[in-house]
Amino acid sequence: MKICVFSDIHGNYDALKLLADSEDFKTADIRICLGDVVIMGPFPNECIQTLLDNDCIWLMGNHDSYIANGLPKEEFQNFTPDKIAHQEYMINIIKNEFKDIIKKLPKDYLLEFNNKKIYFTHYVWETWDNVIDIPDVPTEENISKIFKNIDARYIFYGHEHKFSHFNDLNKEYICVDSLGLKHPGHYSIIDIDEFENVKITHKKIYYDVEKCKLNALRLGYPSAKKYVGFLE
Repeated sequence: MKICVFSDIHGNYDALKLLADSEDFKTADIRICLGDVVIMGPFPNECIQTLLDNDCIWLMGNHDSYIANGLPKEEFQNFTPDKIAHQEYMINIIKNEFKDIIKKLPKDYLLEFNNKKIYFTHYVWETWDNVIDIPDVPTEENISKIFKNIDARYIFYGHEHKFSHFNDLNKEYICVDSLGLKHPGHYSIIDIDEFENVKITHKKIYYDVEKCKLNALRLGYPSAKKYVGFLE
């Protein structure tokens, strides 16, 4: 079995399209997006349509939750006016039929075979509509505490926008990084052989980042320059 895992697209259709055209993506038995498909990048509708067209498992991210449920009160009070304007712009451009889909997204996915479990999520949800804060420096100790209630051998997540792979005696914690809010983009491949051995490979994808920047700046939407800054 081959599983393609990616996260944090953030409206970057250039990165997602290149991944979708890759052999890794096409030959995968399961394709899982760990959330944050929308907000920041200029093409959320195109990204959503690509996931739907390719029968991807799509899990709720905190930015997807902003579209589905609005901004949590504890988040909203810390938002600057330009950040609020960006959120409102993104909410308005996403198609209504896609908003209905986002509202029904699951928050996790569990794959079980024999005595092994592989767990997928965007991050740990502190409340029904928001995830817990990212540690200043993710370590095996604090990540194991964050995911302490998850019963699985392998735990895959996104949200941190930085690849990491921690091990303890009973669990492995893998952050697959961001596909679309940095360059190059990142994703992971899980291969499970006939003996049920699990091999994890972390990969990069080099999309046309200059084209991506120009498209965002040309549209000139709120926080477009900030989005481009993430791709520098």
